[in-house]
Amino acid sequence: MRILKYSPTVIVLICLTTSGCTSPNSTVIPSSVATETMLSPTAAPITPTPVAVVQHPSDGWKISDVIMIEKVSEVTGYTDYQYLTPDYDDPYGGEPAGVFWSVFSAMLQIEFRAHTQGGMEKLEDYRTAAMPGSVTWLESPLWDTGCFYYLDEWIAEISVVRGETCYFISFVPTAYPEFEPIDLATKLMEMFIKNSNV
Repeated sequence: MRILKYSPTVIVLICLTTSGCTSPNSTVIPSSVATETMLSPTAAPITPTPVAVVQHPSDGWKISDVIMIEKVSEVTGYTDYQYLTPDYDDPYGGEPAGVFWSVFSAMLQIEFRAHTQGGMEKLEDYRTAAMPGSVTWLESPLWDTGCFYYLDEWIAEISVVRGETCYFISFVPTAYPEFEPIDLATKLMEMFIKNSNV
């Protein structure tokens, strides 16, 4: 610890130049000294880790608010997607939905949905519609619980719950033969959640 000594003349000058110094018995500590004593010699500096989050309206958010075509392409490697808003899209009812599809092959279609309330109930609704024996539970720090399964012999789905929201993705695995179905589903879901702040 450094002990800084000041002469009486320096202390008087500091007192005269400091607003609110009305008492001759008041003790004035120079700002440089006060700043040094506030730092602990054993405390390591804390550097916050920035988290990139796409902001969207808390009410009535759409799939297109959080997922761009480029983001889907980064995961799948395909670049000819177009965005489609389905009839069942209900953003202001808390159930946004969006579809990324290709004019070259309907098999490439990937559907994204979210249910911002009653997440666990929605997850169970999806899970119970799965083909028997096809459900695989998935763990991730990005969601509370979730599973991958086949709806039928062609369509695979992943449903996860994070907080009160259920996130859902549907796609055709045979349209993406270079991926293991669970791996592709997981990557798409991670992208979905990372780009959402719900």
